[in-house]
Amino acid sequence: MGSGPHFEALRARDARPWETMVVMRTRLTITKTTTALATSALLVLGLAACGGSGDDASTDSETTPAEETSTSAEEETTPSEEPAEEESGDTEASGDFCTAYDALLDAQTTLSSIDTSDPAAAVTQFETFTASLEAAEAPAEISTDWDNVTGVFRQLTDTLETAVDDPANADISSITSLMTDETFQTSAQNVAVYGTQNC
Repeated sequence: MGSGPHFEALRARDARPWETMVVMRTRLTITKTTTALATSALLVLGLAACGGSGDDASTDSETTPAEETSTSAEEETTPSEEPAEEESGDTEASGDFCTAYDALLDAQTTLSSIDTSDPAAAVTQFETFTASLEAAEAPAEISTDWDNVTGVFRQLTDTLETAVDDPANADISSITSLMTDETFQTSAQNVAVYGTQNC
């Protein structure tokens, strides 16, 4: 009793709802973990930005006395108006970078409010956010660090997308390693300090 092809088919049918629940639970867990990792990474940026702001303020206070000797320097540079075009180009690049940098700081609030019970919607938000970072052209002096930061968020977003499509093949451990890696931490801090001082 309780054997035969018909019985096996019934068992397989009854098992599917449980398998579906396990897959859904895995997706939710990965979405929560990924969102938490992203928020933690952005916290590093936020803290570094606060530190950078302080450094910038101290720099201003140190250079204030030098204003007394700036008159002669201004007289020498006033006739030369040619560098203005070059500065304009730098300003455009900085503006593009600063817009993305502001989005990066705002994302700490945006990503932390993601509804992790809806993995598909979370993927959409992560993709939009990551694409905006990748579209920005960072100034040469910070481009390597910027690429490191955006590269990690790209891998995080791709991992989350994989988790929604195929939870069994989502490699969260690799993302955890990337975000806790010293290279990422250093790049995030450098980006934050640069953004605070130049945006």
